[in-house]
Amino acid sequence: LEYRQIIKGLIDFLEGRKIKVIKETKKEMKAAAQKKEFEKAAKLRDRLFALEHLTQFSRLRFFEGILIGVEKSTKVPHRVEAYDVSNIFGQYTVGALVTFLDGQKDGDSYRKFKINPPAGGAAGGEGINDAAALAEVLRRRLAHLEWPYPDLIMVDGGKAQLNAAQKVLFNKGLKIPLLAVAKGPSRKKAEQFWHGPKILKDEKKIRQIMAEAHRFAIRYYRLLHRKGLREK
Repeated sequence: LEYRQIIKGLIDFLEGRKIKVIKETKKEMKAAAQKKEFEKAAKLRDRLFALEHLTQFSRLRFFEGILIGVEKSTKVPHRVEAYDVSNIFGQYTVGALVTFLDGQKDGDSYRKFKINPPAGGAAGGEGINDAAALAEVLRRRLAHLEWPYPDLIMVDGGKAQLNAAQKVLFNKGLKIPLLAVAKGPSRKKAEQFWHGPKILKDEKKIRQIMAEAHRFAIRYYRLLHRKGLREK
């Protein structure tokens, strides 16, 4: 449907109906914002800006870029969020969120979460529950409606983490594909658990994204741990 709309806009624009295309784009952007579809609204905003500043000679190149972008979006998720929970014996439990846009790190969208008991378990490690901690991180992240929703959510863990994430999304009424990656003895080989369509099949990219989430979580955990030692 989106592809057909872009083709129609291309035809209208090339036939000189620029005002009509701009008006329809503004209408779509407003509707997306009212529905809190912020990522879609942002894309339409960028498209509107380009439409309003096009020269006669740049039109074909602009629409060619849009069409290439649509084709790519059917192969690779535009926005991927990966989550990792880190702790040792239940102490200083933290959650980390890393974001990749079109396969590239988006450091501005990285987020850190400090998890307090009971989700993170009691001090000393009793009742530690990584799945519950992950669920808390997801709930807190999804409470930020101003953050664009991802096209794919990846979590560090197995079926327990997948089920925890799935429950959070269900309660929010969201249908976002989920991938849980369970580490083996070495991080080179991992078992995958999907909920929803398998929209990312690049094994190397999956490993890269999860390794980045783990690195970011460990970095935050060590920071809190050092701070805790200094305060003792």
